Amino acid sequence: MKFATFLLESKHKQSITTEKAIEIAKQHCSKAIANKIELWRGGNFYDDCYLMDTSHTVRRSANTSNHYTIILDKFLGEKDLPMRSKSFIMTGEHGTSKSFGTSRRIIPFDDAKIGNTGKEDLWYVDLNSKVDMAFEDFSALYSRLDVDDKSYDQIVKDTLNLLKKLRETDEGDLDRDMEDFLKLFKDADLDIKSIELELKNIFDFDSIGFKFYTGATAPKHTIHECWLSGKALAVTDKIYDEIVKALK
Repeated sequence: MKFATFLLESKHKQSITTEKAIEIAKQHCSKAIANKIELWRGGNFYDDCYLMDTSHTVRRSANTSNHYTIILDKFLGEKDLPMRSKSFIMTGEHGTSKSFGTSRRIIPFDDAKIGNTGKEDLWYVDLNSKVDMAFEDFSALYSRLDVDDKSYDQIVKDTLNLLKKLRETDEGDLDRDMEDFLKLFKDADLDIKSIELELKNIFDFDSIGFKFYTGATAPKHTIHECWLSGKALAVTDKIYDEIVKALK
């Protein structure tokens, strides 16, 4: 494990005993367990039981630019929904979790906030845009066009400046990326407010199929990528069965 990965992992998980896990579950996870929620995470798990806590976590998008995480966080935060940068990623498919490392079953605290992407992977979620474009395409487009991803305000500013520049560019000098970008913001006015409105529409949660729950209200099964903000237990299947038995 890279040292940077170790530091990130250690900030949001703590190894605990089975007895402590049962005690925590009784106090904080009774509704989630009653609903028999099926969620897993694969990662650097060496012990049987962990307490997960995202309050000290600030995660970046893995293996890609951070554009969509920053944009999503802006709109999620405005609605008090689980922010991607302060969450860990899960899946409803046990087999899928194993491809990311050692798998542990996730038991959310009843008040934990959960987002569901509506797809097996966020990459494949189609955006609400004027161009046939998924999250993967948007991230790649913004990277190739050198839009800075250091902050939401910078993304909006760079988007506006690029739109102004490309609208003044001769059509024959536009490449495919530039054309797609212009289509994406076809109806935008050349001001910050209009760019923000267009981005909010492109990432409109209802239109792109996102669902939101708490640990107490999440459905039993999903095949989709999910993210959780708050606290949860991460345990082996054997320990999970012990916890369920103890709560009966």
